[in-house]
Amino acid sequence: MKRVLSILLSVSTVVFLGVSTTSRSEEVNEVNPLASINFYGGAERGINTSAGPLGGTELLGVVPLVGNFGFQSNLGWEGGNHVFRTLVGGGPLYSYSSGKFGLFVQYEYKQTPLAKVDRTLKSLPLPDGSGTGNLQDGSGTRNNFIFLRGVWAHYFDTFDFVLSYVQPVSHIQNSSALEFNHSRAAAGLIPCVPKKDLTMNVLSAILNFYPTPDIQLNGGFLVNSFAGPTRNESGTGVGGSFGASYKIIGPMVLNLVQGQFDSRSRYRVSSGIQFFWAPPAVEKSLKQERETTLAAFATGTAGAAFSSGG
Repeated sequence: MKRVLSILLSVSTVVFLGVSTTSRSEEVNEVNPLASINFYGGAERGINTSAGPLGGTELLGVVPLVGNFGFQSNLGWEGGNHVFRTLVGGGPLYSYSSGKFGLFVQYEYKQTPLAKVDRTLKSLPLPDGSGTGNLQDGSGTRNNFIFLRGVWAHYFDTFDFVLSYVQPVSHIQNSSALEFNHSRAAAGLIPCVPKKDLTMNVLSAILNFYPTPDIQLNGGFLVNSFAGPTRNESGTGVGGSFGASYKIIGPMVLNLVQGQFDSRSRYRVSSGIQFFWAPPAVEKSLKQERETTLAAFATGTAGAAFSSGG
């Protein structure tokens, strides 16, 4: 694990050291206003869950404040795989001549319905040995999570480098599902206890390549669940991200595919349509629209795929 982190940090350092000689020469520091709406759908496999469909909508906006400072916010809804999420986030960003960095707070409201009944639990005897139990998973849950997310993006002539880190900071919460505990059963106690609703931190590095100003290809490297309150249960994963987008016409962008995966068989892949709005006097290419925000380029609200269990 330490070796993986060292490699990722080494790559970031090499990119940073090359900034002064290979960055684009434009001296544009100001934050430009921009708004977008993204509709997407696909499939995912989260933390200790089976694969299932997903779909959602995300609103994203950037407004200039004072000098080189601005504010970015997002609002999103996502459903699928027996989970519904509402996500709200925002925070300041700072723009310099060849890039941006920002720190954001992300709130996630997660609603999970009544979990499926485990047939093996229903046939178990009660702790006192009388009769047959009717143990089933508990009622649906409504959990609230808080994440902190830092992003640094540096822009070159034909590609961008983006480094992002997401950290859960909320307390451990239980899901609607139950798990069998052998030690409790041996002690004559009710053998089922609530499962934890797992969260993960994610460190990722992404390169966005632009063969033309309106075509984007992206690929990256990520490592997750090496820190945080439930890292031992979710397990550390190493993986990557990929994607391709094309600006069709005017404000319309086709996200052909965006996704990420890790070594724990967790993944998230989707496609969608995105619309951008900027001041009428400013016509932006896809590259310029991407560089106006610090949105993660992996699909989904806040770009925090895998951050909470599905």
